[in-house]
Amino acid sequence: MRHVARITMPALMVACSSPAVVRTPVPPPVTLAEATVSENLDTYLGNGFVVGSGAIPFVGLIRYAATEFLDSTDVIVALSIPPRSLSFVRAGDRYAAFYATRIDLMRGDAIVRSERPSGELRVASFAETTRGDEGAIFQRSMRVAPGTYSLRLTTQDSLGTGSGTATTSIVVPAMHDGSVAPAIPVFMSEPRLTRNAGLTIVANPKSTVRYGRDSVLELYVESYGEAAPDSIIVTARRGNPNAVLIADTLPNRQGGAVRTVRARLPVYRLGLGTVGITVSVPGGRVIDSMAAIVNLGVDLPVETVQELIDALRYFTSESDLQRMRAAPDSARPAIWANLVRRTDPNSATPDNEALLEYARRLRMAERSFKEDRRHGWQTDRGAAVAALGEPDVMTAPQPADTLGVTRVVTWEYRRHRLFLVFSDAAGPGTWKLTPLSEENFRALLALAGPCVGCR
Repeated sequence: MRHVARITMPALMVACSSPAVVRTPVPPPVTLAEATVSENLDTYLGNGFVVGSGAIPFVGLIRYAATEFLDSTDVIVALSIPPRSLSFVRAGDRYAAFYATRIDLMRGDAIVRSERPSGELRVASFAETTRGDEGAIFQRSMRVAPGTYSLRLTTQDSLGTGSGTATTSIVVPAMHDGSVAPAIPVFMSEPRLTRNAGLTIVANPKSTVRYGRDSVLELYVESYGEAAPDSIIVTARRGNPNAVLIADTLPNRQGGAVRTVRARLPVYRLGLGTVGITVSVPGGRVIDSMAAIVNLGVDLPVETVQELIDALRYFTSESDLQRMRAAPDSARPAIWANLVRRTDPNSATPDNEALLEYARRLRMAERSFKEDRRHGWQTDRGAAVAALGEPDVMTAPQPADTLGVTRVVTWEYRRHRLFLVFSDAAGPGTWKLTPLSEENFRALLALAGPCVGCR
């Protein structure tokens, strides 16, 4: 569920002889709140977003739009506030949280303008209060004279002591005849015809869309006056500047003092991860550059859809994977969404707990068992972690007497009565299951199914 907070002011809101046995450290229990954190804030920090530090790590963006006056510009502040960082109380048949946001516009140490709107968030179930991937949307605009400022944002939990703060520099542009405003990622927008009309949008503060849930990334672009360009070019790129994913030339909507473009970029064409978006006019002049993020709603350590399919090898059946491999790019998001729904052990909660557990295992495999250039889950030790979780007991590397084998490590899964032996016969740093262990491992998976213990 995507929440739009209600603002009380005008705003939107794993057999060796006698090895030294080393028990695996017991990991902390996986709570729902911890497991639902499906994003890395560094991604947003590194791509120009406003990110709050402290107990409320909000993420947001600043955009601009014209007013009816040339000497003022609307500064649009849009923040995504994670529900898990707020304190909730029971409110009838729902749960409610309350917060206040302070917006200080500064020049040097002097506050030029300060606003303190408050917000309210209501959710239908307690499980939703622990979500970290979806945020309450806070949105507010204020009229400011063009120029350079510091913007300090502070969000305070009204029922607790948590707060988050961020300070960023902004350059407020003058919106004269022919100006094109920066693109605003939105969930909803209604074009306006005049500069004095209210801006009707619900901003997407993290410029983020969900693969398998959202079909498009929508951008709203305004330009002003008779000198406004007749068309706007929206280009999406990944990595190398020449790796163009989408390049659309869109007509600039005619009529009135405000001309608008609503770009709708198909998510399947954007792929996964961070995408660079540029807005330009014919002739090549770049008006705006920004980042957009396509995520899976769960923190799987993959960067492409092909890697996703490969990483799911111990989560679902081979027939599911073959179906996804054979499908065209446009059909894969729906197949992924259906897989997530079908494997959810508890449809009454907002998350797929089995997928969250599998993602945790994959991150552990990626962190601890990468070999050469292979992902952690592509190695034998990583595969065991992905499919079975952490072993109950494991040994440190020990010398081995077997011809051709230098060292071995052993993993014991007592709960599955499984004993696995890994050797480095293939070379130092490469640990492979012995043939007997490989046979026993596969036999267990054939009997118990994929992702043992996830569901």
